Amino acid sequence: MSEVYNGSSWGPGLNGMAVGLALYGVSVIQYRFYIVAFPKDKHIVKIAVFLVFFLDTVNTLAFLCLYYRVLIVYRWSATYPSTSRMTCLTASSNPLTL
Repeated sequence: MSEVYNGSSWGPGLNGMAVGLALYGVSVIQYRFYIVAFPKDKHIVKIAVFLVFFLDTVNTLAFLCLYYRVLIVYRWSATYPSTSRMTCLTASSNPLTL
């Protein structure tokens, strides 16, 4: 008989995500301040700042999607077939399947 994943280890990650969202808000304000305060910076520096901000945004959205999918979508369909498809959360040979 296989174990059903109960999700008890997602609490610290969710707390970290909340802190990360707060820091992302600081990042948005900091990026806006940079654009307004330094309009004469070199173009390459502006591109580098935008790239860092863009990658931070993609990372934040990816983690939001992960937590939404795991804690909201899979929570409401907690039958064995749905939990067995969550192979990235358990030991499996295909770790990227959600």
